[in-house]
Amino acid sequence: MSDAIELKEVKMEDGTAADVPKEESSSEVKTEQEATPEVKESAPVELGPLPVIPGKTEEQVKQLLKECAAQVNFYFSDSNLPFDKFFFTLTVCNKEGWVVIETIMSFDRMKKFTPLGVPGVVYALRQRIQKEGRKPLLEVDEKGQWVRRLSPLQREDNFHARQVYVKGFGESAYSKDLQIKLEEYFSQFPYMINAVRMRRGDLPPPAKPRNLNGNFKGSVYVEFAHPSEMEEFLALETLPKYSESGEEMTKMTKTAYMAMKDKEQGRDPKAHSSGKSEHGSERNGNKNDSKKWNALVEMVKMAKSQQPDLAKLSDTTKIVGSRPMLPGWKTGTKRSREDDGAGSASKHAKTDEKEGPLHITYHESELEIDPQTGAPVRPEDVVFQANAVIRFTGGGPGGEWKELKAQVQANGIENPFCNVTPGSTEGLFARTDDESISDETLEQLQSAKLTYGGQEITWERPSEGDQRAFWVRRATFKGETFLKQRAASAASQERERSNSRGGRGGGRGRGGRGGRGGRGGRGGRGGRDNHRDGGRDRDQKKADNKGMPPTIAAS
Repeated sequence: MSDAIELKEVKMEDGTAADVPKEESSSEVKTEQEATPEVKESAPVELGPLPVIPGKTEEQVKQLLKECAAQVNFYFSDSNLPFDKFFFTLTVCNKEGWVVIETIMSFDRMKKFTPLGVPGVVYALRQRIQKEGRKPLLEVDEKGQWVRRLSPLQREDNFHARQVYVKGFGESAYSKDLQIKLEEYFSQFPYMINAVRMRRGDLPPPAKPRNLNGNFKGSVYVEFAHPSEMEEFLALETLPKYSESGEEMTKMTKTAYMAMKDKEQGRDPKAHSSGKSEHGSERNGNKNDSKKWNALVEMVKMAKSQQPDLAKLSDTTKIVGSRPMLPGWKTGTKRSREDDGAGSASKHAKTDEKEGPLHITYHESELEIDPQTGAPVRPEDVVFQANAVIRFTGGGPGGEWKELKAQVQANGIENPFCNVTPGSTEGLFARTDDESISDETLEQLQSAKLTYGGQEITWERPSEGDQRAFWVRRATFKGETFLKQRAASAASQERERSNSRGGRGGGRGRGGRGGRGGRGGRGGRGGRDNHRDGGRDRDQKKADNKGMPPTIAAS
């Protein structure tokens, strides 16, 4: 089989041209290991009885299942997967595109589905798959552990063709609860909806211009799975009000809305294709990466055996297969030494330094962190909820923060997080889920006349700058935790490498060859399946392959 990969030129969303591998070429890309055995499509599975969740009615469980399936489908959808670096990286850890469902459940947006457990998520996905009929987007493996996308990754020339602009929700502060309520509003319609995206304004300086992380504008973009269902939605005479006292709802295609705004503001319609307009920034649901990263571009690099820009997966992230690798990629160390587990700890430390920037996911946004301190490299990139922090002042010296935390917990904030410097007479509080703290809760705390250090304290909302500083400190703490876990994992792997090498004159193999030390025959290498990843994928040998991501559909 020829090593060459046939490429064809296609037009990308930003208007540039790129060579893209043809769909059939993915099988010709060499991998370090043998090809993954073909996974047979799972036969239709009997769903069985509806899952039971204590405290929830049957209707509430059905709604939860519907929302769960929609959320997972969104991760794999054309509107998210090409622009979601972390999730895309999960899909390229094996040739078949499988992703561990347990890993998906660890995402922030999946926390509300925790009561379902993995079996409940599998039930929700299979239920949706059956509803979608002959051409479902996803497939669940027979054991109910993994999920993958079936259809090729699409390149949409007109991304707005399946989107609708809807207004009438009222302007307000942003919150995750609001996002959930908006999604619940659209769940009353019998259509498959990929995503509901809030339109938001800018945060004030010192935030970067056009950051789109400010207050909710009262309107959304709704992306439908099928254009025909979008047309049915637009044909509805009226839409139910979002609230009884709210304004009348208005709707139109996103294309029509953009044309209207272009005319009002004298804007060049061609700007949308460059990603420089508000519409372009919001079009893929990932504001931070819309101008910087595109899976289709990275797939071109992979097809040419060039180093792609993929997310750094932590050692605790469960995957199917192993970290993606293609012939010709530079790893920073010689292949033979790494395979044999040879080399000192300093060698591995040098390799780590060449891995590139380190990233963590914080508030559903990717942050580059300092490899020494864990602090965000660009603090302005830290995304946070408006009004999610409150400050108390006027306390006495020598106050006990644990006592104050208990008082706060009894007066409106169920799971508070306290940030008080020892000896200080003031401090900050937030919710452990990082959600906004309502005005009603703030008033409740004020009227409770709480004390700290023997003196009554008052409550207020910090300035925008103080709030950002607080969340930057929180992000730094998460970065520090990540670095500690990473260092502990590296130390553990180094111990395993040392153990696999054995002592001088023998090692673990079939007997020593004297001075050669650790090799001692094949056994001294510690096994091919676990020398890099601590053996975490031993149960995934069938898919333990490094290969191409989902193919690109022919244009």
